[in-house]
Amino acid sequence: MITIKKPSLVEAGNKARLCNIIDVNGVSQELWFEVEKEYALYLCLERSDAYVIGLLNWAMRRGDDIRCEVPMGEELHYQLTAYLIPALAKASKNLYPIHIFAPLDKNPMPNAGAVGTGLSCGVDSFHVLINQSESPYSSLNITHLLYNNVGSHGIGKPESAIKHERISEACAAEMGYKLIKTDTNFAELFQQVYPQVHTYSDCFAVYMLQKLWGVYFYASSGFEFSEFSLKNNDCKDSAYYDLLSLDCFSTRSLRIYSEGGAKSRFEKTKMIITYPPARKYLNVCCAEGENCGKCEKCMRTLLTLDALNALDNFAKVFDIAYYRTHRNDYYTWLCVRKMQGDKMLKESFAILFRKTTFFQWARTFVEITKIFLRKIPFLQFLRKNTD
Repeated sequence: MITIKKPSLVEAGNKARLCNIIDVNGVSQELWFEVEKEYALYLCLERSDAYVIGLLNWAMRRGDDIRCEVPMGEELHYQLTAYLIPALAKASKNLYPIHIFAPLDKNPMPNAGAVGTGLSCGVDSFHVLINQSESPYSSLNITHLLYNNVGSHGIGKPESAIKHERISEACAAEMGYKLIKTDTNFAELFQQVYPQVHTYSDCFAVYMLQKLWGVYFYASSGFEFSEFSLKNNDCKDSAYYDLLSLDCFSTRSLRIYSEGGAKSRFEKTKMIITYPPARKYLNVCCAEGENCGKCEKCMRTLLTLDALNALDNFAKVFDIAYYRTHRNDYYTWLCVRKMQGDKMLKESFAILFRKTTFFQWARTFVEITKIFLRKIPFLQFLRKNTD
């Protein structure tokens, strides 16, 4: 049994921290969530909603029921227990249909009506800003930006997270927004595979500030709505079923949209290539905090920019000269990933295949052949014995 106690608010210096004791089968740990003091009035002490959302997937993997000493919103409790939990458990062998025991509050939670989104400075993040900064829907235009440290860079707050936060802060300031920065020990206490739970972790942070938001745009993570799937959801990216989870996390007082889910990552990248803030601050790398150009996310982005003839647009954030002199390595990686079924590179591969010379692809084919020959045990045996 996981017991969520009653939270308390502690203010120190220019920070406000919401602290709570989470008891897991008799072992108690303090979970904290911190913001700048000016946002303390938006921290939600009255509900257990944020904690339940954050712990839900973790609890389902363990088969632990959840008990709350502070009320949950009636609407949220209904949607989780009637729809989300049964659907996830039915489609996975490793998730259990747990129960949530909590007093229920039928009244909508009052909020300031803010419209928010996270600012990671990634492709999906900038796509939200393009669509929701000056949209024809005035009530849905962004008013606040949020930067959460909930596990995307690993445990604690490593140097990569600090660098990433500074880039987001500079971008927000240039665009005229104040960035709300949050910190928490959530990822440290409840260690999980981040891609499998990012929706839960980020919505935990959103709900901790439940009294601020009326609408929140959650940047979809590169998987289109057409790829929606619950099958074996316990070992997949949680973005595959955002259509269900975010709908279940939404209530009459807080609506959470999966923004950009109707488009592929290629289509979203195409939208941002002429967007000035993106050209100056695009930051897709979680490994280093600044674009390294060599990790999976950086390589995918560079290849997409190449396909769109937009490499020079992003010379401030990528080492374009390095990419051009090592293009064969990138194309080799592209082909391997294509054979492995990476759907995010589908459009880029099709364009680059058409526009690249025969000799370039011949060199790439040779490199791919070498890679696969090195992986064949019999050939490794022959090489070893020949030597």
